[in-house]
Amino acid sequence: MIKNILLFSLIFALGCSPYKRISNDDKSFTDTHVGRYEGVLNIYNADSIVNSLPMRLNLLPTDSANEYRWQIQYDTQTFRNYYLRLTNASTGEYEVDENNEITLTAHIHSRLLTSYFTVMQSTLLVTYDFRISDQITYSVHAYGKTPHQYTGQDNPEIDSVGLYPFIGYQEAVLKRID
Repeated sequence: MIKNILLFSLIFALGCSPYKRISNDDKSFTDTHVGRYEGVLNIYNADSIVNSLPMRLNLLPTDSANEYRWQIQYDTQTFRNYYLRLTNASTGEYEVDENNEITLTAHIHSRLLTSYFTVMQSTLLVTYDFRISDQITYSVHAYGKTPHQYTGQDNPEIDSVGLYPFIGYQEAVLKRID
Protein backbone atom coordinates (compact mmCIF):
# COMPACT_ATOMS: atom_id res chain seq x y z
CA MET A 1 0.00 0.00 0.00
CA ILE A 2 2.78 2.46 0.91
CA LYS A 3 4.61 1.53 -2.31
CA ASN A 4 1.47 2.40 -4.30
CA ILE A 5 1.12 5.75 -2.55
CA LEU A 6 4.78 6.58 -3.13
CA LEU A 7 4.53 5.55 -6.78
CA PHE A 8 1.37 7.66 -7.27
CA SER A 9 3.02 10.62 -5.53
CA LEU A 10 6.08 10.35 -7.74
CA ILE A 11 4.02 10.10 -10.94
CA PHE A 12 1.87 13.05 -9.82
CA ALA A 13 4.90 15.18 -8.93
CA LEU A 14 6.57 14.46 -12.27
CA GLY A 15 3.37 15.32 -14.11
CA CYS A 16 3.02 18.64 -12.30
CA SER A 17 6.04 20.39 -13.72
CA PRO A 18 6.16 24.16 -13.06
CA TYR A 19 6.53 24.58 -16.83
CA LYS A 20 3.57 24.44 -19.15
CA ARG A 21 4.18 21.65 -21.62
CA ILE A 22 2.40 21.94 -24.91
CA SER A 23 1.11 19.40 -27.38
CA ASN A 24 3.49 17.37 -29.48
CA ASP A 25 1.94 18.73 -32.67
CA ASP A 26 5.07 19.45 -34.69
CA LYS A 27 3.16 21.42 -37.29
CA SER A 28 2.25 24.21 -34.85
CA PHE A 29 5.57 24.81 -33.09
CA THR A 30 6.14 27.99 -35.07
CA ASP A 31 2.67 29.30 -34.20
CA THR A 32 3.05 28.66 -30.47
CA HIS A 33 6.56 30.10 -30.29
CA VAL A 34 6.46 33.19 -32.50
CA GLY A 35 8.14 35.91 -30.48
CA ARG A 36 11.38 37.23 -29.07
CA TYR A 37 13.51 35.24 -26.64
CA GLU A 38 16.62 35.83 -24.58
CA GLY A 39 18.82 33.97 -22.13
CA VAL A 40 22.40 33.05 -21.33
CA LEU A 41 24.42 30.76 -23.58
CA ASN A 42 26.76 28.53 -21.55
CA ILE A 43 29.70 27.10 -23.48
CA TYR A 44 31.33 23.95 -22.10
CA ASN A 45 34.41 21.97 -22.99
CA ALA A 46 34.72 18.38 -21.83
CA ASP A 47 35.22 19.46 -18.20
CA SER A 48 33.46 22.71 -17.35
CA ILE A 49 31.89 26.00 -18.46
CA VAL A 50 34.45 28.01 -20.40
CA ASN A 51 32.24 30.99 -21.25
CA SER A 52 28.77 32.45 -20.71
CA LEU A 53 27.25 35.17 -22.84
CA PRO A 54 23.88 36.70 -23.62
CA MET A 55 21.90 35.15 -26.47
CA ARG A 56 18.75 36.29 -28.25
CA LEU A 57 16.55 34.50 -30.76
CA ASN A 58 13.63 36.03 -32.66
CA LEU A 59 11.10 33.85 -34.47
CA LEU A 60 8.92 36.28 -36.40
CA PRO A 61 6.36 35.84 -39.18
CA THR A 62 6.90 37.09 -42.72
CA ASP A 63 4.39 37.81 -45.48
CA SER A 64 5.04 34.35 -46.97
CA ALA A 65 3.25 31.23 -45.80
CA ASN A 66 5.48 28.76 -43.95
CA GLU A 67 8.38 31.22 -43.71
CA TYR A 68 9.69 32.95 -40.59
CA ARG A 69 12.43 35.42 -39.80
CA TRP A 70 14.94 33.50 -37.69
CA GLN A 71 17.26 36.01 -36.03
CA ILE A 72 20.07 35.01 -33.67
CA GLN A 73 22.33 37.26 -31.63
CA TYR A 74 25.28 36.24 -29.48
CA ASP A 75 26.58 38.75 -26.93
CA THR A 76 26.90 42.20 -28.55
CA GLN A 77 27.22 40.95 -32.15
CA THR A 78 24.65 42.17 -34.65
CA PHE A 79 21.70 39.88 -35.27
CA ARG A 80 22.26 37.13 -37.81
CA ASN A 81 19.24 37.46 -40.10
CA TYR A 82 18.19 34.04 -41.31
CA TYR A 83 14.93 32.58 -42.62
CA LEU A 84 13.26 29.40 -41.42
CA ARG A 85 11.15 27.78 -44.14
CA LEU A 86 8.96 24.70 -44.08
CA THR A 87 9.99 22.70 -47.16
CA ASN A 88 8.11 19.43 -46.63
CA ALA A 89 5.20 19.33 -44.18
CA SER A 90 4.72 15.56 -44.40
CA THR A 91 8.31 14.84 -43.28
CA GLY A 92 8.74 17.87 -41.00
CA GLU A 93 11.62 19.19 -43.08
CA TYR A 94 12.69 22.82 -42.78
CA GLU A 95 15.55 24.83 -44.13
CA VAL A 96 17.49 27.57 -42.40
CA ASP A 97 18.57 30.05 -45.06
CA GLU A 98 21.55 32.02 -43.75
CA ASN A 99 21.28 34.55 -46.62
CA ASN A 100 24.86 33.93 -47.69
CA GLU A 101 24.46 30.91 -49.99
CA ILE A 102 24.44 28.55 -46.97
CA THR A 103 21.16 26.71 -46.40
CA LEU A 104 20.95 24.11 -43.63
CA THR A 105 18.39 21.32 -43.48
CA ALA A 106 16.48 20.88 -40.23
CA HIS A 107 13.82 18.39 -39.12
CA ILE A 108 11.11 18.69 -36.50
CA HIS A 109 10.11 15.68 -34.44
CA SER A 110 8.38 15.73 -31.05
CA ARG A 111 8.79 19.53 -31.06
CA LEU A 112 12.58 19.24 -31.37
CA LEU A 113 14.02 21.03 -34.39
CA THR A 114 17.40 19.46 -35.21
CA SER A 115 20.10 20.09 -37.74
CA TYR A 116 23.28 18.09 -38.27
CA PHE A 117 26.17 19.45 -40.32
CA THR A 118 29.93 19.84 -40.61
CA VAL A 119 31.74 23.19 -40.57
CA MET A 120 35.50 23.72 -40.49
CA GLN A 121 36.84 20.77 -38.45
CA SER A 122 33.67 20.10 -36.41
CA THR A 123 30.47 18.14 -36.83
CA LEU A 124 27.57 19.83 -35.04
CA LEU A 125 24.21 18.59 -33.81
CA VAL A 126 22.07 21.68 -33.19
CA THR A 127 18.73 21.34 -31.39
CA TYR A 128 15.95 23.81 -30.62
CA ASP A 129 13.49 22.42 -28.06
CA PHE A 130 9.95 23.84 -28.35
CA ARG A 131 8.25 21.53 -25.82
CA ILE A 132 7.69 24.18 -23.14
CA SER A 133 5.57 27.24 -23.83
CA ASP A 134 7.31 30.64 -23.69
CA GLN A 135 10.71 28.94 -23.79
CA ILE A 136 13.17 27.62 -26.38
CA THR A 137 16.09 25.51 -25.23
CA TYR A 138 19.00 25.73 -27.66
CA SER A 139 21.85 23.22 -27.61
CA VAL A 140 24.86 22.38 -29.73
CA HIS A 141 26.92 19.21 -29.43
CA ALA A 142 30.26 19.47 -31.23
CA TYR A 143 32.39 16.53 -32.31
CA GLY A 144 35.44 16.09 -34.49
CA LYS A 145 34.87 15.85 -38.22
CA THR A 146 36.42 12.40 -38.58
CA PRO A 147 36.49 9.35 -36.30
CA HIS A 148 39.49 9.13 -34.00
CA GLN A 149 38.92 5.47 -33.20
CA TYR A 150 37.04 2.43 -34.52
CA THR A 151 35.58 -0.49 -32.65
CA GLY A 152 34.30 -3.86 -33.83
CA GLN A 153 36.53 -3.99 -36.89
CA ASP A 154 37.94 -7.37 -35.85
CA ASN A 155 34.53 -9.07 -35.99
CA PRO A 156 33.65 -9.99 -39.60
CA GLU A 157 29.98 -10.50 -38.67
CA ILE A 158 29.33 -6.84 -37.78
CA ASP A 159 30.08 -3.44 -39.20
CA SER A 160 32.75 -1.47 -37.40
CA VAL A 161 31.71 1.67 -35.54
CA GLY A 162 33.56 4.98 -35.82
CA LEU A 163 33.94 7.03 -32.65
CA TYR A 164 34.16 10.81 -32.93
CA PRO A 165 36.06 12.96 -30.43
CA PHE A 166 33.90 15.21 -28.26
CA ILE A 167 34.84 18.88 -28.59
CA GLY A 168 32.26 20.74 -26.56
CA TYR A 169 28.68 21.58 -25.77
CA GLN A 170 26.60 24.77 -25.68
CA GLU A 171 23.21 25.35 -24.11
CA ALA A 172 20.88 28.28 -23.57
CA VAL A 173 17.41 28.37 -22.04
CA LEU A 174 15.74 31.25 -23.86
CA LYS A 175 12.66 32.82 -22.27
CA ARG A 176 10.02 34.78 -24.16
CA ILE A 177 10.39 38.53 -23.65
CA ASP A 178 7.34 39.57 -25.71
